[in-house]
Amino acid sequence: MALSTKHIKILVADIFGTPLKDALLPHLRALNIEFEDLGLFSSYDIAGAEVGRLVSLSASYTSPQIIGLVACGTSVGVSIFANKLTNVYAATCLHPWEVVNARSINNANFLALSGIFTSPKTRVEIIHAWLNAEFKAPCLASGHKPCQKRWKKLLDRSLIDMPKIGKGGACLAKKIV
Repeated sequence: MALSTKHIKILVADIFGTPLKDALLPHLRALNIEFEDLGLFSSYDIAGAEVGRLVSLSASYTSPQIIGLVACGTSVGVSIFANKLTNVYAATCLHPWEVVNARSINNANFLALSGIFTSPKTRVEIIHAWLNAEFKAPCLASGHKPCQKRWKKLLDRSLIDMPKIGKGGACLAKKIV
């Protein structure tokens, strides 16, 4: 998918994520990526509520064209809060290969970045990987080869099961052969 078709919602949960976000915005502009900077939030619960509001307003959040970026000091707290919300699949990634795996295998639609532990060079590499990675694309976990039939079946099924997690309806342990 062309980078210019992506739209990013950006939330920052604390002051430790702000420098990372501020450094990425000019880079996204240079790539002609459309984004919505939703600013700094004073706490995780407020940032989480805002993610929830945005997701509930947009049925297309499962679409690959709309993705989110959340940031805090370590990226762990904000990803935990974000993942409590329906249709938000946030992945904490410190390396570009993690991003590719998260998008390819887990169809993650939110990237959680660490403002403290992500270097300026790595954050740019991570954003490029995030914008270019696609669901079911070759990745490190697949040996950089296309999905095998049995994995494709499992990944296709995950699109149905993932929204049911926490609602008592998902059964991800079914045998897929």
